[in-house]
Amino acid sequence: MKYLSLLIMMTISLNVSALEFKGAFWAKKNCRSLSNECIPQRTADTQLYKIEEPAMDSAKRLKIEGAEYDVWIYFSQKSQPEPYFMFQVELIGKDGKTLGLCSRYESITTFENVPVGACAGTMDDRVIGFSVMLP
Repeated sequence: MKYLSLLIMMTISLNVSALEFKGAFWAKKNCRSLSNECIPQRTADTQLYKIEEPAMDSAKRLKIEGAEYDVWIYFSQKSQPEPYFMFQVELIGKDGKTLGLCSRYESITTFENVPVGACAGTMDDRVIGFSVMLP
């Protein structure tokens, strides 16, 4: 019985779908010229991340800790009015305050499409952000 339970758990875990993507923290001075300080610069190495597919009408959250702020990525699957996925990136200061919030609502029914893009907010005199890229 113990081995049967273990086999069932292994089978279920093998069927869990996960979304892989690369992510990078970046920042720029709050200016609009074409000088280097006004163009976004990566502030940490690009990393590979994974988040499991949420069940219908539920959500999964991934917390990515940065040096100055954290990124919370939410992925939810909704059934109404038509099935779709919602992808949200929230930039959270170390004090717990929201610095930026970005959402995408995709009318797709497959989980493996990576919702690439960037989310930005402000911190002190800078624009800060997190980019989501193909793996």
